[in-house]
Amino acid sequence: MSSKTKVGIIATLLEFCVGVMLLIGGIWALMNGGDEAAAAVSKLFGSGVIKLAFGVVELVAGLFLVLRVFIGDKLGAFGNILMIIIAVLWLIGIFCADVIGFGTGSAAAILSNLYKLVRDLIIFAAILVNVRF
Repeated sequence: MSSKTKVGIIATLLEFCVGVMLLIGGIWALMNGGDEAAAAVSKLFGSGVIKLAFGVVELVAGLFLVLRVFIGDKLGAFGNILMIIIAVLWLIGIFCADVIGFGTGSAAAILSNLYKLVRDLIIFAAILVNVRF
């Protein structure tokens, strides 16, 4: 198996996993729960409407990514625009959930925050892998 094929398989796996994660996060946010990013955005702006909007974007993005694994890049430029929007929203979520209030509390709380930040940055990198320039 060539190196290029391995990279393609890994990128497809990342795309599928991130798509499923976003789908679950979107459904969870629409059920008035929400992942950490949706909860942080809602807490920061003090509005459940923003949390629901964030959930809808997550849901649509996740659905798009999962479908793109199976149907290919039939949407062309729209797919790239959507991926860039997802990346920007994920950065906003990282900022709201992980950066605001960082560094307060015990050493265990700081390590927990660092762990969440790194996890979210890995997901952000997986999103960027799927942007086709």
